[in-house]
Amino acid sequence: MREDNLKTRPDAWSALSADVDAARSEFAGQTHEPERDQARDVFDLVVAVRGMKNAGNSDWGQAEQLCRALKWPRCDRPALEELKVRSRP
Repeated sequence: MREDNLKTRPDAWSALSADVDAARSEFAGQTHEPERDQARDVFDLVVAVRGMKNAGNSDWGQAEQLCRALKWPRCDRPALEELKVRSRP
């Protein structure tokens, strides 16, 4: 998740996708813990804006839906692009 130059390495994207799935599985089954559910939704949002499951291509539509579900005050494209920049390690 800290790697910046994955676009040139398809195998790295596959490995990252597997890592994302493994990290997300830690949230599975936690439907009665609002903090954990919210953390999962924020994780999914970061995955969408950074394109971590899509070879680095941001999924802006999914990101906007996740952002709105979190009831954040700004879910427009510029705000999501800023999240993308700030979510870098």
